[in-house]
Amino acid sequence: MKRVALGLAALVVAALFFSCPDPGLIPVPSPGPSPEDPTPEPPPPENPVAGVFVAGYYVTQDNRRIPCYWDQNGNKVDLNLDGANQGEAVVITTFGGNLYIAGFYYDDNRSKKPCRWDKDGNKTNINIAGTVQFFTFYGSDIYMAGADTERAPCYWDQNGNKTLLSGCVEAKGIAVRDSGNIFVAGYTINTQYQQRAHIWTNGQQGAQLDSAGTPNNMNVFATGIAVSGSRVYVCGYGDRFWNYVPWYWGVGGMVIGPTNETVILPLNGGGTGTTNGVVFADDHLYVLGTVDNIACYWDNGVRKTMEAGSTISSLAASGGSVYIAGSSSGPCYWNANGAKIALTTEGKGGGTYSIVIAN
Repeated sequence: MKRVALGLAALVVAALFFSCPDPGLIPVPSPGPSPEDPTPEPPPPENPVAGVFVAGYYVTQDNRRIPCYWDQNGNKVDLNLDGANQGEAVVITTFGGNLYIAGFYYDDNRSKKPCRWDKDGNKTNINIAGTVQFFTFYGSDIYMAGADTERAPCYWDQNGNKTLLSGCVEAKGIAVRDSGNIFVAGYTINTQYQQRAHIWTNGQQGAQLDSAGTPNNMNVFATGIAVSGSRVYVCGYGDRFWNYVPWYWGVGGMVIGPTNETVILPLNGGGTGTTNGVVFADDHLYVLGTVDNIACYWDNGVRKTMEAGSTISSLAASGGSVYIAGSSSGPCYWNANGAKIALTTEGKGGGTYSIVIAN
């Protein structure tokens, strides 16, 4: 999961000439390049997918959720449900000049079923036995984490192949490294029946991540995961007698061992904080969360607070420019200058889940 979004303008120049040909004129072909001149190179192909794209849903007048994405011009593009009543677009990415979206449709029992769409809204069902909670793309391939029909935590590839997560109670995020290794953040339960965070590598449980001083009778939550090179980042927070302390873990190497880096994120005078996502881009680690129920994100540990009443769902960054998807009196995103861009819904509002920058 990645590029500064610039609005594109189309310039059309048309010239029409209406005249009768003069029979006395002999057409002369335009000269091509001389043998001494190099052959002119063709112009680069135009990228049909460039700009900022946001995935989510909107709510119709009869209270149905319709999956959609908003394109680089802010236009809402409905995604096909193929007869289903509702759905949501949860993750969006670009690869090879194409746009890929994944999410859910609701079956006749109102159960969420995973599917994917192309940029034109064409839907392909993903046939798995279980409940998907998290998606990630690796190129154009989709991976999912959740629980099977026996409620056993696991992950799947796009062909429905399942890998169980040994010892896991619940999966909380999934990421894929270039080498093809698959990482899942989740938790186990300790002897005092409290959550403790771990990373699973290709289904194998790693050592418990540092609880950063959280008492054994309080929870340590893992809430998101990202990879960059040989590093794996997991964001989370600890319960210190109902005062939540936000942090992230940075773990290096392929074998997840007992040594890891735990970074407490500053509250800047706030009383309690949580996290809900992590992104690594251009040597910056971004952690999404809240402090005292006000949305914020941390950029390499420096907290940036969003406007009151807003929520943030996803972040994308490139070249130092940050774009944030969320909600503030309706679905929106904030551009690199911090300006809020409202996203049209033509209904009763909606929500966002994912944002991507493509060039």
